[in-house]
Amino acid sequence: MKITHEEAEQYIRLTLREHRMTHIPIRWTNTKRRLGCYCIDEKRIELSKQILQNFHLFSEVFLHELAHALDIAERTRFFGTHKVKGRNDFHGKNWKKWCSTLHIPARRFIPVN
Repeated sequence: MKITHEEAEQYIRLTLREHRMTHIPIRWTNTKRRLGCYCIDEKRIELSKQILQNFHLFSEVFLHELAHALDIAERTRFFGTHKVKGRNDFHGKNWKKWCSTLHIPARRFIPVN
């Protein structure tokens, strides 16, 4: 079932509040190739308007990007950097832990259909 932009925004606000991440801005894009992205430097989640075609797709993509934000915030707070052994580890063990906490599959690619 399709989700409206207003419904998505409400879900986002409530979820960010629940995880104490209300400082994270959301930017909607018209991209077709990328459903979502967490921009580390800007500390921002970008979501494609394409994901509004159904709630399940929207929630999984949003929560996937929120898992990145939570993972990076946690690693930066405790270790001073989000890198592991000097390298980016965007879909590593700590990110997978956050996926489990958010009750989503820990997968890199989310099927659209």
